[in-house]
Amino acid sequence: MTNRNPGKLMAHLRKLGDEVDMNSGNSDVAMKWQFRTTKDNGAATEECPCGKQRIRYLMFIRHKNTRNTTFVGSGCIKMFEERLQNMMKVAHALIVRGVRGTFLGLTDEVEGSPTKLEFKISAHHGLVQNIDDFRECFNPFPVAHLDNKWICQVFPPGRESVYDYIEQLNIEQQYNLKLELSRSDQDDQTGISLYITECEELPN
Repeated sequence: MTNRNPGKLMAHLRKLGDEVDMNSGNSDVAMKWQFRTTKDNGAATEECPCGKQRIRYLMFIRHKNTRNTTFVGSGCIKMFEERLQNMMKVAHALIVRGVRGTFLGLTDEVEGSPTKLEFKISAHHGLVQNIDDFRECFNPFPVAHLDNKWICQVFPPGRESVYDYIEQLNIEQQYNLKLELSRSDQDDQTGISLYITECEELPN
């Protein structure tokens, strides 16, 4: 199995960056990359740009200026600035371990806003502990403190209707949710969405 080569990763990022990046230090280059989305590849078949093989969980990032996109494995998160590191660590944990949530129902129907599933989550989870960082980068962000509860709003897997998916859920039942994060690709939006990849019922 090939080991990580940070120099190889930085060369890859410079190649996808702008002209200034070619003569900038590693920290300055890394500062220009924004978190985009996560993906569970389903099997450890990918190779990180650093050379590390057998990568399953992918962290996608995009250059602020060139808009070029690439991914890194979880082991390369530490190459980026602290705030981005923290967010990617939370994102990685969500697709690997998930988050425990109590199902509350559906969001209120609002014109122009799709209906989502609502779960109550712990105030100690990384989504809450790092909420200031997430909100500074993503607006809207699907976690909020409402009625003395931390509420996480998520979409069902793929394109499945929330009204179909809700048939397999029970109000006030606890579930472990594995989630992928996805940032809007529209230039006039900076929000992020959470999509269920696995939903396991837990004993209350």
